[in-house]
Amino acid sequence: IYHNTINLTSSPTYGIYNTTNTCEIKNNLIAITSTSITSAFCIYNSVANTAGFIDNNIYWNPIGTGLMYNGTAYTASNFNTNVAGGAGSKIIKPQFNSFTDLRISFACELRVPYLSAVPKDIFNTTRNTSKSIAGAHEAKALTYDASIVSILSPSFPITSGTQNVRVRILNNGETSIDTITVGYSVNGGTPVSQTFALSTPLAQCDTTSVVLTSGYSHTAGCISLRAWTASP
Repeated sequence: IYHNTINLTSSPTYGIYNTTNTCEIKNNLIAITSTSITSAFCIYNSVANTAGFIDNNIYWNPIGTGLMYNGTAYTASNFNTNVAGGAGSKIIKPQFNSFTDLRISFACELRVPYLSAVPKDIFNTTRNTSKSIAGAHEAKALTYDASIVSILSPSFPITSGTQNVRVRILNNGETSIDTITVGYSVNGGTPVSQTFALSTPLAQCDTTSVVLTSGYSHTAGCISLRAWTASP
C-alpha cells in the first residue's frame, strides 16, 4: 500500500486497515481532521506486521490519543520504531487545499524515499527519484523559495541591553541559493533588513543560520519579534 492520501473527516475509525503481517504500507499521508473521532487510528494492522514493512508515512491525529495500531496501540510518543509506525515516519499536519481537494503544497518535511513501484503520482506527474513527496500528490517546489523556520535569538528570558537577532533559514526551492535578504521588526516598528552572501550555496531543504548585525536594544517587558525573508 504505497503513496495514498487519506483524510478522515467522519467514520470509519481508521485510514488504512490491514489483517496480514506481510503487507508493506509506505509513503502514505494519513490525516484525521475530524474533531469528533477520538478513537481513530491512521493505520490499523490487526496483527503485528513484519518489522520495517510500515515506514515513511506521514501521520496526523491531533484529537485522538492513538496514532496507529500494529498488533497493539501506539501513540505519538512511541510509534517511531520499525516494529510500530516506522522509524522514518513523521507526525506532520498536512496543508490540504481543502477537505475535498487533498493536493498539498511542497514541504521539505513531507519528502520520503523514492519507490520505483510508484513512478508517477495520481495526476500522472513523474515523481522525484531523489526524494518523493508522501501521499498521492507529488507537490512541486517553487524555483526559489526561502523561509524562516525559527528565531534562535533572542530567546527567553531576554535581558536588558542590545540583542542580536539570529534566525534559521530553510531553502524550500528547487534551486540552491547563495544570497538571501532577511528582515525583522520589533513590536511592529521600523523594519530592519540585511542581505547575506552565503559562503556555501544552500541546497534544497538544507538550513543555515545568520545573525543580523543591526540588533535592537531591549529595555523591559514583552516584545513581538517578527522575522522574514525577502529575496529569494
